[in-house]
Amino acid sequence: MTKVRLRIVDDATRAAFLRAEDLQAATRKNPELVLVGSTGKTPIATYARLGEIGADLSSIKLRMLDSYLSSPSRGFQAPEHRGSFTRYVIEKILEPLDQSRRPIDWVMPPEEITTCEQVFEELEAQVGRWERPRHPMSGVEGSEFVLHDDVEGQLALVRRTCAAYDRLLESAPIDIVMTGLGPLPYPHLAFNCGPYTRHEALTHLALLDDATRRANCADFDNDMENVPPLSITMGPRSVTRAMSIWITATGSQKSTAVAHAFSDPRAEDFELRSSIGYVLRSREVDLVFDEEAAEDLLADGGFQGLEARYAEVGHELVARRI
Repeated sequence: MTKVRLRIVDDATRAAFLRAEDLQAATRKNPELVLVGSTGKTPIATYARLGEIGADLSSIKLRMLDSYLSSPSRGFQAPEHRGSFTRYVIEKILEPLDQSRRPIDWVMPPEEITTCEQVFEELEAQVGRWERPRHPMSGVEGSEFVLHDDVEGQLALVRRTCAAYDRLLESAPIDIVMTGLGPLPYPHLAFNCGPYTRHEALTHLALLDDATRRANCADFDNDMENVPPLSITMGPRSVTRAMSIWITATGSQKSTAVAHAFSDPRAEDFELRSSIGYVLRSREVDLVFDEEAAEDLLADGGFQGLEARYAEVGHELVARRI
């Protein structure tokens, strides 16, 4: 059984303020908590608000969900590029905080260990030493690369890097994962993109789908083709080990994705619709949506109908407007 809390607020500003209040309360209770942060558009206002209220994150351990691999042919020279997640962490998370209140211990998957071009070249040269697990129903290859023990060169380096990141995560168990959800048609968790990632996947090499690259192209001259197609990402199993997973979504553009991901966990294909559905295998999920993002979620029976559907499969959902 998963404990799920759903809070619906008026708008995106209130959602950001609420999440900042949540995190400040959590760090007051446990100043050394382990927080996994995300690098999307939604949490930027929350990170800014943490600075405004003087939150002290200096003692937390900050880990990030994912990163792109550098790609010289696309002009992505991390971490200098404005689309790099290293730059995001510095500018969006650290700089809004007073210097004495910034996390000292922060780590993310490295962006510069290799390049997309090198990885694609070695994937072609080492066919049979890796696989992309297929969707159980459609049979289509998923986004996750499973690199076998006998890979060599840059693929072996990527494999060791992923294993090292998981060892880091295991050394200090995660208290909170704070994230959003990706775009349709596969609202994903981290870069566990469509059409499929196994629940048991740990940190791994992932192929980004077109919807994800399109949603992230603002920092790449608004051209999807400039967005690196490969990333290193925490897998669903890495994420769902956390004590609590906080998911925030705002705006009418997320309404259909929110409903697709969370409206009916009874559906036979629920976990296959998107990797975000795997969060209901975790201990605790905390959802914050604004009214626009929640519109489709509540279309079938409102809070009462939603709570009944969750109860039917053994989850405890408590939902309210605040």
